[in-house]
Amino acid sequence: MIRKTRKAAILAALLILTVAAAGCTTYSNFKNAFFADGDSGDKIIIGVLEPQSGEYSDKGKSEIEGIELAHEIRPDVSGKDIELIYGDTQSSVYVTESVVKDMVGKEPDVVLGAYGDATTLTASKILKKELIPAITISSTNPLITQNSDYYFRICFTDSLQGDAAAQYIHDGLGEKQAVLFRVDGDEIYNEIIRQFRSTFETMTGDEAGVVTVSANREKKNYDEYLEKVRETGAKAVFAPMSVTDAEKMFQSAQRLGMYDVEFVGPLAWHGDDLKSFHERYPDLAISSVTDYSETASASPEQEEFLKAYREKYGKEPTEEAARAYDAYMIAVDSLEKSGGLSGESLRDEIASTSQYPGVSGTITFNDRGEAYKPVSIDKYVRGELVTVFKSGAAAGDISEDPVAAAAEDGADE
Repeated sequence: MIRKTRKAAILAALLILTVAAAGCTTYSNFKNAFFADGDSGDKIIIGVLEPQSGEYSDKGKSEIEGIELAHEIRPDVSGKDIELIYGDTQSSVYVTESVVKDMVGKEPDVVLGAYGDATTLTASKILKKELIPAITISSTNPLITQNSDYYFRICFTDSLQGDAAAQYIHDGLGEKQAVLFRVDGDEIYNEIIRQFRSTFETMTGDEAGVVTVSANREKKNYDEYLEKVRETGAKAVFAPMSVTDAEKMFQSAQRLGMYDVEFVGPLAWHGDDLKSFHERYPDLAISSVTDYSETASASPEQEEFLKAYREKYGKEPTEEAARAYDAYMIAVDSLEKSGGLSGESLRDEIASTSQYPGVSGTITFNDRGEAYKPVSIDKYVRGELVTVFKSGAAAGDISEDPVAAAAEDGADE
């Protein structure tokens, strides 16, 4: 590996000088004296950069579970043991910089994580400078991979979420009009909103096809805003907002009896939150975007993952755990193909990943480091989670012609 090779060269040079000055010093004795912690050249180091405390600790725990399960299944690379080292971002962008710098000092070959767009963007600047490849598991901000060719993404981008939601409403639900329901000042969903509007207007050929209704988060409830939604007559609402804001929306929708409208949400709603929404509001139609669907027919890789995860943790996996498992396995595959080299060689191997049979989908990285894989829409129907739609585009590859992409997807089915 590049950094370890450099370290070995320095060691050899120092050894020559030392032996010349005091001929009784052996290489072994010198190495042990100079490097108290021993040489790490006989092992592979994978950094796990996750929030183990703070607001996102639950998500970080899920991703760590997926990584540690994968590590148990594949603990070495070509006979070299893999060591996991951990960095707790504490769910804070202010802590992340020092945590990443500390991790860099331990010379990881590759880094997995972190959860949270802001922390991952902070990490990307440092890791790119150090030529350390990294794979983010759940961070969706496009800038993460756009600003660094050393960062890759297992999940899909914000753009793809908006694109998939537009395709679902237009093709899956057959609606020519949609309401975009957003929260004022919530900048995190700007890219999702932009892509949703662009795709839906292209598909309908109508710039008035999307009606925007904005809510003030400080309001006690969203009744007045949902009344505006009802006045449009639209039967589909795309609501890119947090789980907390969605809760207020559903409370109002329930009070107003909006049972003939489907509410489509972002990836943030999927998993336990989508299940909880269904249990509390069973009469509302609620769906969300996902790249890991528990409803899909399991592949051999998924069966192995599910069995191992249930045995180890005694519960069902989250989508974060599934993606984390894939990220680790892709990293290990790439390390093997690179012959144990890190830096640019490892980056190139990760970039060449094609048709990898992951548990969160078949993964190919495009030239922007985005995972190219199917995107689904899931919802509960009669108490059961079902996949109701698969988008015509794939992660990181937004079609310039969404209508053609969706038509092609329908033809394939």
